[in-house]
Amino acid sequence: MSLYFPEHDAIFIHIPRTGGTWFKETCKKLGFKYALNSHTTSQRLSGYHSRFKHSPLCQYKPEFLAKIRFSFTFIRHPLDYYASVWKWMMSEPLEYLEKWGRAFPWNIPFNQFDRRFNFWVNNMLDHEPCWVTRLYETYCGPRGLKYLSHVGKTEDLFHSLSTIFKKVGFDHDRSLLRDLCEHKVNDRKANVDWDRGLKRAVLNAERVIIQRYYASTKEKDDRRRVRR
Repeated sequence: MSLYFPEHDAIFIHIPRTGGTWFKETCKKLGFKYALNSHTTSQRLSGYHSRFKHSPLCQYKPEFLAKIRFSFTFIRHPLDYYASVWKWMMSEPLEYLEKWGRAFPWNIPFNQFDRRFNFWVNNMLDHEPCWVTRLYETYCGPRGLKYLSHVGKTEDLFHSLSTIFKKVGFDHDRSLLRDLCEHKVNDRKANVDWDRGLKRAVLNAERVIIQRYYASTKEKDDRRRVRR
């Protein structure tokens, strides 16, 4: 699911499990006009849709890309991302996961799935190292190359969205946005019982993306997360 804002020639690219559905509902509440690119034909961007609803920007048609003045997405910390993906997989029927989870570029390796969280994380570290880093780089670009105008963080929703809206030129109710963001942040945590050794291993495996987007708070944040 991507959102195109025709009045501003801006597009939101949705990385799965980063709050895209919440952002769509927030845009509705703020009164923004957008076109939706989803997996159903009736919801695709007319004439410009890409193959998958979670497609990176580069998969859209050139004539559509020529219109875009600003592009953005959101990411979440790799530790929270692993937890969120696992809890999502636990809540969905296997046939649904097999149908949509393998759609490029997400491609969850289902043969590694385990209903025990730490076993699944260990399988991912063994067979899909740096999985979150590789996923984010598919959307945001590798280190030294930017595919998008801005990458926001779910951990800092209000500041990220305020920055994006200012750059795009969205006129919005800041008080309402703050309330919506605070409610989302309070409801966002995907709490799981992490093995401390595995947690450190994930932080090390995903250090490239952590250093890239969480450098300013990395040491404080990592120490806090390891202690949980």
